[in-house]
Amino acid sequence: MHQTGRLAVVVATGALALLGPAAPALAHAEVKATSPQSGSTVHGTLTRVSVTFSEAVTLVPHALRMTTDLGIPISLETPRLSAGDTVLSANVQDHLAAGDYAVAWRVQADDGHLESSTFSFSVGSAAESAMTSSDKAAPPLAPPPADEPLWPVVVAAAIAIVGGAAAGFAVRRGLRLVWSVPITNVQHTAPSADHGTLRLPM
Repeated sequence: MHQTGRLAVVVATGALALLGPAAPALAHAEVKATSPQSGSTVHGTLTRVSVTFSEAVTLVPHALRMTTDLGIPISLETPRLSAGDTVLSANVQDHLAAGDYAVAWRVQADDGHLESSTFSFSVGSAAESAMTSSDKAAPPLAPPPADEPLWPVVVAAAIAIVGGAAAGFAVRRGLRLVWSVPITNVQHTAPSADHGTLRLPM
């Protein structure tokens, strides 16, 4: 019994030793990044979509496909590999309107397995793009200095308003007084003798 058990262990160990090197290593290419980033919103014109892998992959037919959220296909140029066959990309031929989009990709990994997945993103409207640009261009307003009191400005403004009102009231009162005084003819009634006293001696 003991000899039979030992023989079974030896046979099993030998079989594992023979099968171990023959079994292929399961290596899968992992996605490191996508462009546009999954779940992001693109402002402006999108001209290219891409997927970056952790290792080299092999190009297969229909490696990249793009649709709207309604399933309408978007025209892409022929997909290609770059950066040591780790970046799968294609140029976008259509002009993308505002809305949601999905990109489906598939490649062949080094172990021969086909890998595929999808990612989605949105394209913002022109109004959102303009608002984003204006927000970036406009510098933030600097707050007033904390140590500079505001009451002198308020007092000066109040004095100017009161002074202007008083000046206007005085002008209107003066005009009323002028127009209320009757205009009379003033005649000189001095006697002729007085005229003589005003003569200069010759």
